Amino acid sequence: MNVYDICAIPASIEPDRECLVSGRLRLSYAALDAWTARLAERLRDHAGRRIAIIDINSPGLVALLLACWRAGCVAVPFNVRARGEELAYLLHQAEAPVIFAGERYRDALAAAGASTGAVEAMPRPLAAAPSSDPTPAPADLSEDTVAIGLFTSGSTARPKLIEISHANLLAHVVATTELLNNSGSAVVVAAPLFHIAALGSICTGLFSGRRLVLLDEFDPERWLSAVEAEAATHAFLVPTMLGRLIDHPAFDAGRLRSLTTLSYGAAPMPPALLERCLERFPDSVGFANGFGQTETTSTVTLLGPDDHRLVGSPEEIALRRRRLHSVGRAISGVEVAVLDDDGRSLPPGQVGEVAVRGDRVVRGREGGPGAAGRDGWLRTRDLGYLDEDGYLFLAGRADDMMIRAGENIAPVEVEAVLASHPDVAEAAVAGIPDDDVGERVGAAVIARPGHSIDVADLVRHAAARLAAFKRPELVAVVDELPRSPLGKVQRPRLRELLQREGRPVTTTAGGG
Repeated sequence: MNVYDICAIPASIEPDRECLVSGRLRLSYAALDAWTARLAERLRDHAGRRIAIIDINSPGLVALLLACWRAGCVAVPFNVRARGEELAYLLHQAEAPVIFAGERYRDALAAAGASTGAVEAMPRPLAAAPSSDPTPAPADLSEDTVAIGLFTSGSTARPKLIEISHANLLAHVVATTELLNNSGSAVVVAAPLFHIAALGSICTGLFSGRRLVLLDEFDPERWLSAVEAEAATHAFLVPTMLGRLIDHPAFDAGRLRSLTTLSYGAAPMPPALLERCLERFPDSVGFANGFGQTETTSTVTLLGPDDHRLVGSPEEIALRRRRLHSVGRAISGVEVAVLDDDGRSLPPGQVGEVAVRGDRVVRGREGGPGAAGRDGWLRTRDLGYLDEDGYLFLAGRADDMMIRAGENIAPVEVEAVLASHPDVAEAAVAGIPDDDVGERVGAAVIARPGHSIDVADLVRHAAARLAAFKRPELVAVVDELPRSPLGKVQRPRLRELLQREGRPVTTTAGGG
């Protein structure tokens, strides 16, 4: 069995059930299956090869993913923001004989050196009713066959092409379906489909027989309208999207009555923002925080809806509130450990590198992109610790750790303190090179709508909550942060921003 097989199940059971909604287009499961079959015929000669795709979230992109799997090809969706040298690099890495591209990306592909003969227009839905003519059967694929190649975000280095097998994706879909309430009628997909989180939403939604409500980009008003109009039960958002949503003038909890499960992840969730979301969303909405990577085929730990409910005795509520700072516990089929530099497991409470082992960790060559070590553990480069009950608390990326006069400083800790100030919507922190102490803490902050930030007051707020050496020494009040398409702060660009726009502030860090 492969991913296409499970995604096609609803078409054989309820062919007339509505499957895909995008703008005015509405397709049944039968119509999507017929479209996919015709596209797969075109791709048969490329079985085993990579097929590149660059487009906004679109019905054609969904159909191409399924067609690639039906034909035995490897789908490789590109980051739509890639241009110039970066796009040329993606093309070189993908080595795809065919590139399906939205009209707006054809000039960028030509400038990046793509062969004109290799570029094809994005497919359009079949104009007529599904044909009764027989189509070739889906390719007979082993579960170990590569299904999709996804590029990592490249926030600190060049993007890596991670090859995910059918077995990896199947493990994700089955586990997610078991863990969350997946009996709902519709899922709104606003995250870009070149990211593992959105891909998981598509596959899980199709397997569960839900209606996919596809948005080409995230806009708070459009998202609210889609949830309300389609009576959506499921959605995934990244924290930055959630922040924009609850601060938008059109936000009204009454428009979200149909929503049962709201998953979030892909970037750290500021605790203050999560508390605001829990206060403002209807009680019927179950929040779920998933932690994972492209190399782990999305979620490996989950803080589920029950974990988000602040109920019980005062002691239990305090424990639940503390665990809102975590990313939950390992899910079925996955082991999570925290290791020291020598690869030994650390006891609860001690910070080390988070490692993952299980059926959704991609294979890959030793030392290559996404490869686990000989012991089967994938070192994630995320730092964190486990508590006594197995809840994982992240302490930032190993690559992001700042060192000031020999003291380690985790950006996520400083960011959480700054974001807890009532005037701050978002905060991001990076180390600024310094000849005296190695690195000084720089912070960029965004004001909440209708608020202004008094930097002196913000510094006092931080001084009351952080050790002297952790306090920001350079602050920039900005309108936006440099981010990847899915909301991850890009630290190198943030560092450049702070060096350019940051202003020194008075601290008591002194003495290094």
